[in-house]
Amino acid sequence: MHMIVLQHLQPATMTANITLSEVALKRAALLGESGQQWVDSLPALVQRILAQFGLTFVESLTGGSESFCALVRQRDDTHCVIKVIMPNDPDVTAEIPGLRAANGRGYAAMLASDADLGFVILEHLGRPFAQSNLATPQQLSQITAALKLSWQSPTTQPGLIDGSSKADWLYQHITKAPTRIATSVDSQLITKALDCIDRRRSLWRREDFVLVHGDAHEHNALRMPHTEDEQYKLVDPDGLVFEGAYDLGILLRNWIDAYKVVDPAAAMLQRDPHARPTAEDVLAWLRRMAAGARSWPMTVPASARFMPTAAEMSERSASQGADPQAQADSLS
Repeated sequence: MHMIVLQHLQPATMTANITLSEVALKRAALLGESGQQWVDSLPALVQRILAQFGLTFVESLTGGSESFCALVRQRDDTHCVIKVIMPNDPDVTAEIPGLRAANGRGYAAMLASDADLGFVILEHLGRPFAQSNLATPQQLSQITAALKLSWQSPTTQPGLIDGSSKADWLYQHITKAPTRIATSVDSQLITKALDCIDRRRSLWRREDFVLVHGDAHEHNALRMPHTEDEQYKLVDPDGLVFEGAYDLGILLRNWIDAYKVVDPAAAMLQRDPHARPTAEDVLAWLRRMAAGARSWPMTVPASARFMPTAAEMSERSASQGADPQAQADSLS
């Protein structure tokens, strides 16, 4: 168990009102028996965590899609967050090692954790900037600032996932997608996504791999409290050692309706050059993610289900010094 000392005093008596989000309940149902066992074990596990760390339950937080989160209070009246992680494939997600590697750089600070029991205690952050009034350029500036910090983290932490495993998982997921969903999937789209992964494999520069979040979107960026200007940290990392371009592909996927006037890749060019992705790197992962979005519409925002036009991507690629016609052709 990894732990930073919290307030280890006599625990307060409380009754935890365990409330899971609708999405979390659906995810648990998809896991079958293991998902039901996880749901059933939550009350006892939460009580155990509260007792062990002398915490008082405040309320359930319903934002988690693959976890149960609760706001809790320490004896000094400061708040933190308990997160109990749903069973997952360790070859795909390594949240605890990712948080430990970042050590608060760009990610929420982890105060304590137990990988065997599947929980972490995190610093208390504010609302996601999906609920803020920030314009898209400011949102992208905030999220790239957090990525810039996290990418500087060491990648030697035990338990982090090699990006090749993530690519293999994505490849298999996309391959099997037509048999798992009720709607028809364009076979050419599947082929294009798989070809994209193969191309990325051939172009990887492992010496440039960094600590990659894997899902840095507007709901996973929470405001830091007690700061004069708005600053945000990321939560729910995948714990990958991979191309930084993968993180930027997430940005292009989630803000795809605004990419003509906002350039998230350019926003990263001021960071240390040891992990600088090229425009083609980012565009390649965008194409893969857009294809994946169509193959599993339940788990992605609607904006991710639409590919940009060739003309629009040509305009964007030209501004980055890439070959616009070649990149436009690859989208057609």
